[in-house]
Amino acid sequence: MEWRASVWKNLIELIFYILLSILMLKFLLDVLRDKLHQLSTKIMLLVGFALYGIAAFSSATRNIGNWYVVVGERALNFITAGAELAWSPESIIYHVYSMSFWFMDFLVEESLELLGAAFLLASLLRFTAHRQTQINSTD
Repeated sequence: MEWRASVWKNLIELIFYILLSILMLKFLLDVLRDKLHQLSTKIMLLVGFALYGIAAFSSATRNIGNWYVVVGERALNFITAGAELAWSPESIIYHVYSMSFWFMDFLVEESLELLGAAFLLASLLRFTAHRQTQINSTD
């Protein structure tokens, strides 16, 4: 059985992402409960957490039922209005997965991760700035 599409690989990835999200959930809940933080910081943190979570969950389950290929084909057909895309069948990258898989894996998933990371960074910067303002006002 090929490791890339194995159930064990998907299960291990899913467990890893669940454990990682549990660690992040503690900080998320602490900030959401804190009445001192601005609502915009909390919203940014929630959006970043959700986007990153969606990307991680989709990555961990990408080979289950080949849903990346199915969704990627529909998205590419919609974007290109059904036109044929030019690609080289000799390229090694296409021997493992189709173009629709790579579209989902490289463009959609990575974009979600980047957006999630940007929102998490923005919330961290606002969180830090708010803490610094509190420290300066007590001096």
